[in-house]
Amino acid sequence: MTTVLKTTEHNEAVTFSQTLDVLGIPHWHLSQELWTPSWGQKIKQKQEGFKKGLSDYLVYIPKEKSCVDRALLVFIELKKPKKQLRRKSTRGDAGEFVSQSDPTMEQIEFINKINKVKDVQGFVCYGSVEAIEVVRKFLIQNNIS
Repeated sequence: MTTVLKTTEHNEAVTFSQTLDVLGIPHWHLSQELWTPSWGQKIKQKQEGFKKGLSDYLVYIPKEKSCVDRALLVFIELKKPKKQLRRKSTRGDAGEFVSQSDPTMEQIEFINKINKVKDVQGFVCYGSVEAIEVVRKFLIQNNIS
């Protein structure tokens, strides 16, 4: 029998968002995961400018919390943790690591473009821990409770 220790992108997103709430950091989830069977709705979205690649989160670091004494914008593309332990209980071994999702070309292109803008940074983060670490590196020490 194989037991998989499963971490979902949803659970990671909830942890990330709740942590930013506790830290008092404004953020927005830029939901692009709308699924619809309606071709009419898909056509409307495309006409309105829907494009693949937009990051999952926009995080605003206010000047008073910023380590560089000016406001910053951080885009986070949140993925499941890069490696996830799969435990095989029948053998009693510790398990093996398996890879998880990687960013799409459109997501990489978006991040590369916004990284050319002053005071705006984009990152692909594998899990909430990594995403929180990215945000914390932009905060002054007194605001890292």
